[in-house]
Amino acid sequence: MYGITETTVHVSYLALDRATAASAISSTIGVNIPDLRVYVLDDRLQPVPPGVTGEMYVAGEGVALGYLGRPDLTSGRFVADPFAH
Repeated sequence: MYGITETTVHVSYLALDRATAASAISSTIGVNIPDLRVYVLDDRLQPVPPGVTGEMYVAGEGVALGYLGRPDLTSGRFVADPFAH
């Protein structure tokens, strides 16, 4: 499981089996928790192809509204979901 401060505990999970646990080929954080969406985006908030470095963005019901008492930090870190409908 992977979680960050800006969400409610966890963002993603991976069910491990022996083969996955023993694999040294790559590292993964698994798939998103069902009420969240996880994107890897570039600096223009566009998706990057697999294998390309980007920033992880999390959207959905489990994301905080911002940092308590820190509107300056909130405005720079919490952005609207670029793919929300």
